[in-house]
Amino acid sequence: MQIIQKWVIIALLMASITSCTKELITTNATDSPIMVFNQASDFIKTHSAFLGIKNLNWDSIHIIYSNKVFEGMTDDSLYNVINSMLLELQDGHALLYYENKAVTVWDYTAGYPINFDKQLLDSYYLQESQKIGPFTVAIIDEVGYVYYPSFAENIAESDMDDLIDFIADAKGLIIDIRSNGGGDGTNSNTILSRFTDKEVYLGKQLVKSGPDEDDYIESKYTLEPAESQKKYLNEQIIILTNRGDASTSAFFTGFAKVLPNITSVGDKTGGAGGVGTSMQLGNGWQIVVSSTIGIDANNNVIENGIDPDIKVDQSAADSINHIDSILETALLQF
Repeated sequence: MQIIQKWVIIALLMASITSCTKELITTNATDSPIMVFNQASDFIKTHSAFLGIKNLNWDSIHIIYSNKVFEGMTDDSLYNVINSMLLELQDGHALLYYENKAVTVWDYTAGYPINFDKQLLDSYYLQESQKIGPFTVAIIDEVGYVYYPSFAENIAESDMDDLIDFIADAKGLIIDIRSNGGGDGTNSNTILSRFTDKEVYLGKQLVKSGPDEDDYIESKYTLEPAESQKKYLNEQIIILTNRGDASTSAFFTGFAKVLPNITSVGDKTGGAGGVGTSMQLGNGWQIVVSSTIGIDANNNVIENGIDPDIKVDQSAADSINHIDSILETALLQF
């Protein structure tokens, strides 16, 4: 099982939980390890949206881990059992918070090539770049280039106005979101709303509503055009992607490809393709699982990764020669 461990202070963890989850559910207080374990397992079965798409039999998983729980076991031992069970979901948003304990989350990048060298990009492509809000922008071979490292960095409408002015005379636009771990979906809409002059159906969300496999409530994702008259229409746009694109970044990739003249180059996006729901267990620990499934208008499940239109890996030879294989392939499309 591929995992990654991170020590986090409570303020950072709570900020992360707040940005990725819905309301906090509470349950009956208890110090019994067996009762706490059962609360966690029942919560996962009822609220995890990924059991079906990942072919997980939760009743069988529950039995395996319940055999490791007994009254009188230490908090650390109980945490390890519940957390190991939680990792069976392979859910990039799932976590179990217990104060002063290393939080272990699923690593959706493990086993995949990085396909992104920021130092190479800075040293050999962005020597004459400038900043517009959270964007690093440049004109490369007459093509507008935008690097956006995180959807957690707020984009103002004035930033988009300035960006469109900057690329007005370019052959087209490249948006580089490689290794962008996600953030606020509002920023995704702020970008995409400049690429359309009409409402667009982007996809749908299935919200887990019960313990059965088909217990879902469906809602739609739609995009409204920006109020600003400064838009970028009928021009070629390429998005650069890799396995490090997760959560909002992965949604952005799937949604963007619904719009005309937008393609993606690079590698398949990563996971964390749901919105979390959290519950406080009876002993005060907090557990989070993804309770939604995002599906784009092309019927791709965001959690499963969005394949690029043009698959490119960063070659070792290109790295030695200071060439960004993915960016160079994108530039050849214009």
